Amino acid sequence: MDCPKNTSEAKAHIAHIRREKGLDGPEVNTSDLDAALVLLSEQLYQKSTHFLLELLQNADDNTYSDVCPTLQMTYTNGKLQVSCNEVGFQRPNTEAICRIGRSTKSGPGNATRYIGEKGIGFKSVFKVTNVAWIHSGFYSFKFDKREKLGMIAPIWAKFPGLRRDGFTSILLDMEPGQHHSGLLQELRTFDPRLLIFLRKLKKIDISILEKGKPPWKTTLARGDDNEAFSKHHDLQRLSLCRDSEKLRFVVTRHSVTGLPDDPKRPGCTDSEILLAFPTADDGSPCISSQHVYAFLPIRDYGFKFLLQADFLLIASREDIDSSSSWNTHLYNAVPAAVLNAVQLLHQTELKYSWPQYLASRGTMADFFEKLETRMTTLLSQNPVLESMTGDMVTPNMLTIITEDFMDNSGLPLTLSDQTAFRYLSSQYSTQVRDFLKKLGVGQMDHAQFFDHLRICFLEHNFLENKKPEWHSCLARRLIAIISQQRGSIDRIHELPIIPLEDGKWTNAKTANILFPSSQQHLTVPFGIQVHQVHRDASEDVHRRQLLVLLGVQPFDASKISEIIAETHTTPRALDEAMAGPKDIVQHGLFIFHAKWTDPKQRILWFLSEDGVYRRANELYVGTGAPFFVANVLDDLRGMVNFLHPSYEEQIPEGVREKWAEWLANNQKMNRIPRLARPSGTASFTISAEFHHLITTWPPTRVLYLLKSNWTQYGVWIEDKHSLGQPIDREQSRKALIQTLSSMEVECRGGRRALLKDTILPLDDITKDGFDIQAPILDLPDTKAGMEWDFLRYFGVGSKNVMEILVKNLKSIRENEETHTTEEMAKLYGEMQQCKDEKGATEKLRLEFKNGYLIFIPPRLEHDEMWVSSQDCLWTAPGYIKKTPHLSNFYPELENFFRDTVRIQDMDVRMLLREMYGIQGGDSLEDISQLFIALTLHLRIDTEYSELSEVRDLCQQCIFPIEKAHTDGRFETLQKAEGNDIWFIADRPHLWKSFTGHIPLLAFSVDTIARLESMLDLLPPLRGRLLSANVKGVPLVQGSIQFHKKYTDILRSKVKFVSSLIPTNPTTKKDDMIKTLRKLEVFEAEEVNVEWTVKLSNGRLVKGRADPGRVKLASDPGYLAIYLTKADLDNDIMPVELSEELCKYCGITGASEGILLQQILMSHDHAALKQMVERRGLVIEQFDDDLDDLTLLKSPPAQLPSD
Repeated sequence: MDCPKNTSEAKAHIAHIRREKGLDGPEVNTSDLDAALVLLSEQLYQKSTHFLLELLQNADDNTYSDVCPTLQMTYTNGKLQVSCNEVGFQRPNTEAICRIGRSTKSGPGNATRYIGEKGIGFKSVFKVTNVAWIHSGFYSFKFDKREKLGMIAPIWAKFPGLRRDGFTSILLDMEPGQHHSGLLQELRTFDPRLLIFLRKLKKIDISILEKGKPPWKTTLARGDDNEAFSKHHDLQRLSLCRDSEKLRFVVTRHSVTGLPDDPKRPGCTDSEILLAFPTADDGSPCISSQHVYAFLPIRDYGFKFLLQADFLLIASREDIDSSSSWNTHLYNAVPAAVLNAVQLLHQTELKYSWPQYLASRGTMADFFEKLETRMTTLLSQNPVLESMTGDMVTPNMLTIITEDFMDNSGLPLTLSDQTAFRYLSSQYSTQVRDFLKKLGVGQMDHAQFFDHLRICFLEHNFLENKKPEWHSCLARRLIAIISQQRGSIDRIHELPIIPLEDGKWTNAKTANILFPSSQQHLTVPFGIQVHQVHRDASEDVHRRQLLVLLGVQPFDASKISEIIAETHTTPRALDEAMAGPKDIVQHGLFIFHAKWTDPKQRILWFLSEDGVYRRANELYVGTGAPFFVANVLDDLRGMVNFLHPSYEEQIPEGVREKWAEWLANNQKMNRIPRLARPSGTASFTISAEFHHLITTWPPTRVLYLLKSNWTQYGVWIEDKHSLGQPIDREQSRKALIQTLSSMEVECRGGRRALLKDTILPLDDITKDGFDIQAPILDLPDTKAGMEWDFLRYFGVGSKNVMEILVKNLKSIRENEETHTTEEMAKLYGEMQQCKDEKGATEKLRLEFKNGYLIFIPPRLEHDEMWVSSQDCLWTAPGYIKKTPHLSNFYPELENFFRDTVRIQDMDVRMLLREMYGIQGGDSLEDISQLFIALTLHLRIDTEYSELSEVRDLCQQCIFPIEKAHTDGRFETLQKAEGNDIWFIADRPHLWKSFTGHIPLLAFSVDTIARLESMLDLLPPLRGRLLSANVKGVPLVQGSIQFHKKYTDILRSKVKFVSSLIPTNPTTKKDDMIKTLRKLEVFEAEEVNVEWTVKLSNGRLVKGRADPGRVKLASDPGYLAIYLTKADLDNDIMPVELSEELCKYCGITGASEGILLQQILMSHDHAALKQMVERRGLVIEQFDDDLDDLTLLKSPPAQLPSD
């Protein structure tokens, strides 16, 4: 080592340094240098006490032997002695302290060893003192700034302070003034953190001795826990102490390579960045603003951690040199250092709290202005955060779960194997959330919460495995969400969070979700689309509140019963609900216990004894049946189906009778043999079991069964139950009555008869003078009176005398004996006597209308017969042959038949019956009268015109046909429909033309005219009219002469006629008008019409010629009209001319035809013009004059007929 060996060598070295300073040179040079030194010492640092840091830096740069590097600062009455236990000054050290800007600390390998760099730091002491004494080893000298170059030229001098072996000491004699108080304040508040990044110095002892005041001492020390992270060289735990107070830090190191060359760091390319994170005793972060260090503090940049780097500083050491590329490189490495620190801190108790140190320092325009953004960007791109699975992932992969989405234990409500890796570990403090969001960590919102819930619900048994507290907490959270965001309830409706009694979970969109009943015995049965909330959820106040918000309804037994009924009556509903036998049983029991009455009276399915589902009305229940009925049911066992015993097993014994009554009254379940069974919507038929009874049991026993249970059986029979019912039901009722009333029963006297033909054995019904022949029922208890009155529905006669007489009449009708008119007249007379009984007349009329109770004696054309009141007349014209005339048989009973029985007058139906019975032997006169009478009645009673019997007349062989003129006779009867060849001569001239030539209807033309309205109802008849089938061809015979007068008259009216001609391609109106204007009229000796008709077989038949009046003949552009002399001599033109012109001109309308006739008949052109124009028609105006038209004045050689 280059160290003086004794005092002499040290003293000689000092003298040598003084000579080198040029103290013996020109005065001007030393004066300038001296002035510069004064300026440097006084203005380099703004703070007078900055020299303490320079001395601290020098102490850390010193060399130490095997001791604890310690710096002692002792202030004694205006003097400050700073001592350091280093090894002592060597020659280069002494020379360096005597220079400016020539530090021994620069050079290769020294960049990370020494803090000082300028060689001017020591000069800062001269801001507070004029003289600085130094003692180190054999050296003892001073600097006196009052001397020439006194701050760099050492003066050998004895050290006036306390000399300590093994220490280098500096003594400063403080100038009087304000520096003292500032210095003392600085010493008393010396920050232990000054030691944190020093290389060697571990301890600072500070003492203050002021006159008149007690001594003051403090010790600052640094302790390194090198064992704490022995596996991580770059991670260190250390503590700083001020006496007994401790500051703890976790320090990380980050190597920086590739540094650029810098004159102040010659040959240095590597360095380190250290970050220190203050912690409390428990390891939690201590967050406050910290300094940035270049081994010693530079200043506070607002960071919450301590940043140490070998920054090059400006001369004042109070800021970083921003122009230095060396510093820029270090700056660029800070984000990586922070990332490295974060990764290292994962091994410490700061694993989850480190983001607190990276809180924003605010907006500052300084060297580190953009560092925060760069740090955040780098951290966001690396796996620096822990998920709930314990894995480290990049921030943008994670989501913060706030308290709104946590359970009572602080865990996410949506935590599952499928979501845990997405969630930020719950170990991170809420204080760091804002910073973590900057890194890209998301925060759960309502939408994400709902999505994650759905993910969780896909996990097997997720909900089932959760404790009640979790479900209650979820309910609270969801209620809060609904209150904050009403629209969220739609998403919540989709979540399967509703637990059901059957162990399943569903969502609120499911229909018919109910809370459980407060009555334990009423629970929603399975097998219907009703869901009962699990009782645990119902009893939790929060879960119940949520379910109410979601639309869950209170338990409603009536609603459940209604749904059960609807399920049982909707096709496939039970299958879709997967209802099993036990469910079906519970359905019926539920409705019974709910005491619900179905307003629609729907019949449910029940489980039968053989395990099959059957409708209630198809089953029997034997509970509580009387002995007699029980025996009946036993007889039917095996033929009918009984209710399954499992129902009764679940009904208390004291309630079973009510149960059976309910089944019978509400579900129509059978407690007695069923009388009828439904066969359609409204129809029904006798049941198989009752049919079995009436065919195998004694009839009296069947009647007794009916009597004993008429309240139940009567609903099928009594007409009061059928009022307003569909026709099918009424027809079924009548059919059932017919079946029962046709049951053969035992009667008195050993007779057997149909039930409907009998009367009750009541003694007071027999009166003198009545011969009762009707069979009397043989019943055991006839004195019961009204108890058997129900038999009247089956036709059994009782107390009503009229009924007895009717029964008697029916009995007479049925026996095979011969009857006489006198015998019957007597019986009818007896009925006439009883007509005043209450209701007797109406019943009598009904019996005579519906039954064949009128006796008709034998005649030549028929044997004796019985007819209804609808099949006869009191009197009628002679052409009514088939319908009996009662006046011929019972002339003295007119009042009875006409007033009491109400024999009807002749009507359409009766006439139809007569017409349907027309035979070949009937006279033509009678047949024609029938046709005329029917036509007249149809005209009056128009409602009969639609009857099929009227339309079907054409299909009957009832139309008399003559093939030759037979003078009032016909040859055959034929149908109107079909291909039979015959026609109806509806015009006299056509009858004359074709009689004897073709088959014709044998009626006269006048008769046919009276049948006009019938022809409208029977299209096949109208199709046979000759007028609709013939064609007439006019023929001109004899001499022919041109008739100028008529020609002129007709030509003058063409302008009026032309207004009636329709405008269409067929008529070619313009050409036709030209032709009409050239028409010519000729007088013919004779004009005849030759008629022809085409038969259905294609043959054309000519009739006799018929004298005519008009003939039109035309060629293209020419029209000739032939008229007879008689018509030409008459001023009134014949109607036939108007008809022929209509055909020629294409005029089809009836009103237009009438107008044409008026035009032809009138010669008043002014009146014609007004008439035509009033109808909105346009009169043609012709340019050429009539006189210019050529007159042929002679007929053409040969013209075709139209």
